[in-house]
Amino acid sequence: MTRAVMILADQRDIASLNFEGIQVPGFDRVIVRVADYARLKEEAATIKAEIERDNVGLVIYARNDQIFERHSIAYCIRYFQTGYSSISGIDTEEAFSQARSMIADLQGNEGIFEVPPIAAPTKKITAQPQGTFSLIFDTEQLACIKVGLPRILPLLDQYGVKATFFCTGFVQDVYPKALPTIAERGHEIGIHGPHHEWMAGLSADEQRRRLTAHVEKFRHYYPVVGANFIFRTDAHTVPVLVDLGMRYCTAFALHHYKPLAYRQVNTQPIPIITDNGGIWMVPVPTETYNWPWFGTRLAIDSALMRSKQETGQPHVSVLMHPFRDGTKNHLKQLEAMLEYLTQKRQLKPVTLEQHVTQPAPTTASKRIYMNYLRVDGSHPDGYQREFWSRAEYYWDRLSTLYLGLKAIGTDAALTVEPENIDYAVHPEAPTDGIPIPYDPMAASHDSTNSPEWERLLKLLREAEAAGGTHVFAPPSAEEQQAFIRKLKRPRNLRDVTGLPPEAGMRVVFKLRKGRPTF
Repeated sequence: MTRAVMILADQRDIASLNFEGIQVPGFDRVIVRVADYARLKEEAATIKAEIERDNVGLVIYARNDQIFERHSIAYCIRYFQTGYSSISGIDTEEAFSQARSMIADLQGNEGIFEVPPIAAPTKKITAQPQGTFSLIFDTEQLACIKVGLPRILPLLDQYGVKATFFCTGFVQDVYPKALPTIAERGHEIGIHGPHHEWMAGLSADEQRRRLTAHVEKFRHYYPVVGANFIFRTDAHTVPVLVDLGMRYCTAFALHHYKPLAYRQVNTQPIPIITDNGGIWMVPVPTETYNWPWFGTRLAIDSALMRSKQETGQPHVSVLMHPFRDGTKNHLKQLEAMLEYLTQKRQLKPVTLEQHVTQPAPTTASKRIYMNYLRVDGSHPDGYQREFWSRAEYYWDRLSTLYLGLKAIGTDAALTVEPENIDYAVHPEAPTDGIPIPYDPMAASHDSTNSPEWERLLKLLREAEAAGGTHVFAPPSAEEQQAFIRKLKRPRNLRDVTGLPPEAGMRVVFKLRKGRPTF
């Protein structure tokens, strides 16, 4: 059966744009489907049935959530679980003219975009950095290249920042000079999927086929070692990435603000081992998407504080998108962040490749089982928020076990295979698992010489002496509630000063009913 592309267009898009003659590499036909963007979520089930009927492998949105009424497309992206991109403009006043230029690139134009020449930094680069930071740009919509890069790259030049760009094969197909342009300026290139599709749900063989072609194409331009498929992978993906020579992959571990305090979770890369090798999982603690600058800054501060506590060397990774951070409305926020990180905090920019320099271990004497979908699964109806299921908390518990085992002299690693494991964390419960009623997060939120940390190490030593598979599970209700109350208490001045802006953001989110605001 032939493979199709579906373009989702609003009535105003149909009236203002010409979709005739669009061709997409790797697909046989293009379907233009009229949809009311104000009711996309309500229409999603009907559209998905059409996607399955017509063998649609890529959905292209005629508008994104940065223009006009800023209706969200996030639910549909997660619900359809197909490939995704957009031909939307990113500045409302120029949205249709920008869209026309990208449509022309799909109608036979050469896919040209103009970027100013490389320039020397004009901002002072610190000689004595107080830590490091990594900027990550997910690059999947056509406007990321056509409009965003020409604005963002000169700004990065100005501050002497080298970033990591995770690109889809689709944007490179349409704009063949995209990867060479990024690479010649000293930035890292990583893979983001051939069409930003869901690897989760595909067979291991199909994932291997798609990702092998993706990596081989990109390695013509850059020695790719990193992958970013946040929310789109499963346990099959990890061994494929290892076999393809990836050094690291990424996952969200966001520092959310809860009543009166930021929930700080582990910021350090943790190894995952497979039968054929290992790969680092790099947590991403903050992003800019739909956050005002002050909200991102507070999360950055939280991550820097936690990473300094963990290693003595502050580091933060920030996720961004050129179709958002390259808009005229957001460029000043990007510049404010660059100013804050390089000038005020005196941090040194590093790519993720430079942040994770060593290959991951390939073996471990102790294996901690990680249900990959709990850390990196997609939830169309929203993230799981239960205290023992929430993704970043599950990650923090796993990370704390890894660090605790290292502290008692045991080489450990995560594994996505549930067989032959030594440790697991609730709600995973191997049938032969020996429960340990203790929440590892209690130790992760204290210093390494605290009573809770020593308690964790004691429990691990006892587990090692006893042998078998051990499962860290919820403690008594009284002990759990005491820990939750502790989590809610402010630990520093930033936790207190974060309350008014964070409360304000939540009021705005509520009033906007899910539509992007910032």
